[in-house]
Amino acid sequence: MRPAPAVTIQLSGDPAWAVAAAVLGALAAGCTGALLGAHLELPLTRILWITLASAAAGAGLALRFLPGNSGRLRWDGNQHWWFCHAASGSAERSGQVTVTLDLDGWLLLRFLPAEGTPSRALWLPLREAKLGSTAQALRAAVYSRRFTPDDQLPRRGPEPE
Repeated sequence: MRPAPAVTIQLSGDPAWAVAAAVLGALAAGCTGALLGAHLELPLTRILWITLASAAAGAGLALRFLPGNSGRLRWDGNQHWWFCHAASGSAERSGQVTVTLDLDGWLLLRFLPAEGTPSRALWLPLREAKLGSTAQALRAAVYSRRFTPDDQLPRRGPEPE
């Protein structure tokens, strides 16, 4: 099996991803606030205020901790590489990309830096509509297995005598 061809994509912050994170954060915190108010048997108006305050705090925290992953993801046929535009003086880092969530039009990738790199995993949300013509090549790159020097490419034609 041949490795996937090399591909490079530029990533920038996606507003749709930020809205989804804010909505989920607001729902989680709002429901928690409502349950807490109901458990404490507070009046309905107080429960509503607690729910609204919790939802606002949850949305704010979700947006605050949402990583601004603008950079370049590259596959060279054997290794994934990540370069972050936001970090000053940063160099390209090698690592492994795994598909965490594939919803056809959306991909959530997890970039794990190579061992020995003092960094945590990066979560890269991608929308196929923003990728354009590189979407198919990216799918091939993240789903292909890595090529090792021990792998033999298939021979064509009869065996030589």
